[in-house]
Amino acid sequence: MGSATDASPLYVFVHHRVAPEQADLLRGAYEKAAERLAGTAGLLGTELLVSPDDRSRYVLLMHWDGRRPFREWAKRERELGYPSAMRKFQDRERPGGHFDVFNDLTRVRDLD
Repeated sequence: MGSATDASPLYVFVHHRVAPEQADLLRGAYEKAAERLAGTAGLLGTELLVSPDDRSRYVLLMHWDGRRPFREWAKRERELGYPSAMRKFQDRERPGGHFDVFNDLTRVRDLD
């Protein structure tokens, strides 16, 4: 049985790092990834964010309709060998990992 967080909105932050002079490469990879993600069940939207204080740091924000659709998508991505055009820019040296997952606390009743 799932928890209340399984059906609550989910935000996934995927951290990327690229030299500022190569920002267009990341932007192009984002456009390809966004096109590929279009129509993915449970994905409500994506945004590419840049740090105003460090133009080498970027975050792909993915807004999901819940944990289940995100997990199903992640499983398919693993099976396909992680084909995202953005993968090569992921910040794999970031302490704590290259991505974070959060529920919207304002819409979660039970965090069990």
